[in-house]
Amino acid sequence: MNLENTSASIEQELNNLKKAYAIIEEREASLLTFYNSVSQMLGVVDVTATDVRNVLVNETAVQFRGEPREKFQGAWASELGVPQERINQWIQRYHQAEQEKRPVEFEYSIEIKGDVRWLLATVRFIERLSDEMIRCSF
Repeated sequence: MNLENTSASIEQELNNLKKAYAIIEEREASLLTFYNSVSQMLGVVDVTATDVRNVLVNETAVQFRGEPREKFQGAWASELGVPQERINQWIQRYHQAEQEKRPVEFEYSIEIKGDVRWLLATVRFIERLSDEMIRCSF
């Protein structure tokens, strides 16, 4: 194979990758449109033994927390000031969903600006990312 053929082959592969990325971006945009169109708090999180990281959260969840999206998206719960006891409660439920292979519902209270609110959460196991981390949704 000469240099010209190699160059053409690499260029074709790059074009294929660009098309694949465009498809992924389009699907992600569709998912975000759906996520942001509902009034329920929805999100995808990565869960370790001691913390939970926001991977994708909808606008309703961002507004409920009262944090700018930039601070909320990609942040660990501990970085957002969530008490470890609350983090552990969620971790336990995420692992329960993984073990039972079904969605898990639970109630919890949260204080926002001096008001206590009770919420019903449903969590679901998505996939195991490694021995130390799972991906789940709420």
